[in-house]
This record gives sequence, C-alpha cells and structure tokens, in this order.
Amino acid sequence: MRIAPSRLVLATLALGALALPAAAQQSTFRSTHQCGTPQIPRAGGPGPVAAAAATRTIYLNKNGGTYAIANSATNSSTNTASTSVSANGQPRTAVIAPINAQFNWTFIAQCVRDAYARYDVRIVETEPTSGNYVEAVVGGTGTELGFGANQLFGIASADNFCGVTERGIAFSFSGTHLGVPQQDRELCATIAHEVGHILALEHVATPADEMSYVGVSESGAWPKSFIDMSSQCGTTPQQTMTNCSCGGTRSNTHQRLVQFLGLRATETVPPTVTITSPTAGTIARTFTITADATDASGIAEVTFKIDGVAIGTDSSPEGATYSVEAVRLAEGSHTITAEALDLANNRGTASVTVDVSFDCGGCGDGQTCVEGECLVSTGEACSETVPCAGGTCLQNQAGDQFCSQPCSLDTDDCPSGFACADIGNGDGTGVCNFSDDGGCCSTGDQDGQGPFVGIGLGAIGLGLVVSRRRRRK
Repeated sequence: MRIAPSRLVLATLALGALALPAAAQQSTFRSTHQCGTPQIPRAGGPGPVAAAAATRTIYLNKNGGTYAIANSATNSSTNTASTSVSANGQPRTAVIAPINAQFNWTFIAQCVRDAYARYDVRIVETEPTSGNYVEAVVGGTGTELGFGANQLFGIASADNFCGVTERGIAFSFSGTHLGVPQQDRELCATIAHEVGHILALEHVATPADEMSYVGVSESGAWPKSFIDMSSQCGTTPQQTMTNCSCGGTRSNTHQRLVQFLGLRATETVPPTVTITSPTAGTIARTFTITADATDASGIAEVTFKIDGVAIGTDSSPEGATYSVEAVRLAEGSHTITAEALDLANNRGTASVTVDVSFDCGGCGDGQTCVEGECLVSTGEACSETVPCAGGTCLQNQAGDQFCSQPCSLDTDDCPSGFACADIGNGDGTGVCNFSDDGGCCSTGDQDGQGPFVGIGLGAIGLGLVVSRRRRRK
C-alpha cells in the first residue's frame, strides 16, 4: 500500500512498525509507501507449491462491491475475505465504492496486464462465473476495512501467504491515490503489488521491483517490474530483513512467479476476430454486437467499441462467440469495433460501419414507433419485456396495468380517448388515463370502454399506482 506522508499513518506489520525518515514525513508526497498485507506465512507454512496446470485468472474489478470480512478462508467467488484485512482483526461488512472517475482505467488495466505479461495468467474485466480466480478490487479508501482515511493504498487477503491463494482478494484503494504524482501509474503499481501477495510474493527492498515500498516517483523506475535478481527482503534499501518470511535470506520475485505461475507461451501472432452481427447497412438503434475470435494461445477477452468508445467487454464466450448489447444509439453513421486480446497479450481488431435509423418499418398491434424502437402504446397492457412508449405504467384498483404517459393538467395533451388525470404531484403534471367518454377500442369490451375505465377520473388520485418502467438505454 502507499500513502502521502502528509497523510501518514504507520501500519504495524509482522515486519514491525516501519518508520519513515523525518524528511519523508514532512514532504508533500511519500518517499516510500506501505502495504497493509501481513508478512507472515499462513497455515501450512512456506513449503513449495507446484504451479497450477491451468492458466490462472486475475479479475480486475473497478466496480466495487460488498465484501464479508469473516473468520474464514478468502473466497473471491463469494466476496469473502479473511479478518487479516480488517483494521481491528474483527469481522465486518465492507462496501467498496467503484474506482474514482478521475483515473484513466484503460491505461491502468493495460498497465497491470503489462506487469504480468511474462507469466501464465489470464487478466479479465468480467467476473468469471466458475472456477478459481484472484480478484483485484480497485476502489474505495480503506475506511471500509476500518483504517483511517488516506492511511492505506492497498491490502491483500492472502490465506497462503507463501503460496498462491487460489481465490484471493487484493484491495487497492483508488481514493487514497487521488492527487498523488503520476496517480494512474501509482495505482497500477499498487494493484500489481497487492495481487503479487496473492501469488506468493513478499516485500523486497529493490526500489524498481513491484514488491518494494518505494513509489514510482521516488524509484525513478517506470515501469516497475518483477525483477529477475536476488533481492533482500524488506520494504526499502533502508528497511531490510535478515531472513525472508517465506524462507532464505533473499528473494527473486520473477523466479517465484515462474515457480508458482509458469511463463506465458511466447508468440506474437494476433488473434483472428470477425464481427458477425451487425453487418454493414441500416439497423435499429438497439442491437446485439457479436464477434467470433480465435487464437492459438487462447482469447482473454473481446472489447467492443462504438466510435472509439468502449461499451463493454466479454470474457465468457459461448464457444468462440463474444457479444455485448448496444443500446439507444444516436441516429446516423457509427463505426463498431471488436478488439480481441489473446493470452500472449497480442491484439486483433475488426470493424464495421452501420447506419442507425429511427424508422421502425412498421410496428405490431398495440405498439408505437419511438426513435426506431417499437414500444407498447399508451392504453395497452404493460409488458415486462417491452417498455411503454410513454415511459409510465399505471395500475388501477382492480390490479390491472396499462401504459400511460406524463401530461400537462393545463393543456390536457393526452392522445384522443384519454384525459390528463391529477395524481397529486403538485407540479401541474399528471398521467394520461382513459376518458369517461371513450377508451381503447382494441380491448374488446362489450361496452366499448377500456378495461380500466371503471376506476373513474375522480378516484385516480387514490386508485392509481404509478410506476415508471425504465426504457432501454
């Protein structure tokens, strides 16, 4: 973890309370950083563990979440971390906010991929639905775990500290990185550092190593890396240990990752990717983008972009097919791009240009064309699968539901057969309800009235329940 000395709070680790030089504590930015991960072997001791036969997965989670801090093993699939990450060692619930908008996530995610590019790991941004995976949570401030504001830069729930915690969780607090020099690079270094603890690494004193406390700005090394050299264990050149926590007197972070992860297969051939839908031409504004992607080393994920802006990433394909939903595009021409990333960190892209039209080409009975989408018309029964054209679903005292729309009480701008009903908003607006002298003729009622006319306009204030159903975005 890392902190600005003006925000400095010393964390007591198994290494001891690590005091920083007085000059560092008085500066506007730390000269070293700290990590809250306890540097002690867990159950089973520091014995060697063979590399997994299958490629391990690291899930980069920038969206936060709710985590149970409990007296149990860490499990990324259930958002459970051990009490080793709690400030007082006690169970708690931690709600981690998403990464702050001031960070360049595209840069940070690629930076972490680059840090682990040599090793046999798969880095994704969509949470796996099965199997073991390490989760790197990026967000929050550390107060969620009971630490002081701006105290921690990161902490890892590593149950097998001297081996791989197969379902470990690494917390990197973006809020604490706000405003520090080179904040995107520093946050990247923190993520790589905390994930390193999950993957059997302890602190080393070499400044340019990812597992050192020395920050990017102070080490003068960018990018930091897992260095293939024998280093003293400790946090900085001034804070070293005679013996390493996981055995021996020195550690080599690169060689430990080779031992526990294995090296990534070396190849430079980009993946093959083809957009299968949509094809060039005119389309509606909401649609599914699908692409087929293949590579000899395997596909890590496919990112979809519209006009250069990423709209989603799929790392859980059906066979070789990846997909995302594109919703409510503006009318006109758009370029769709699918960018496939293989497990050797090569990229392949495919693009197609389409024209979004707001012409529905005809809608079914009871539907209205709204900006290229066929939606349920005002007066028709609400649908769970298709939103109302007017954006509002009403329910009468009998429990029946029908689509409606906002209206002005002054101008009564409802469609023919409907009247603007006051539901007590107090702002001069209401909702369109069947009028007393008409109704929706398509309902088939014997009296020609709609099925909701019986509530009467005078009872609308009490008899209608208004629920706004979200239209697809």
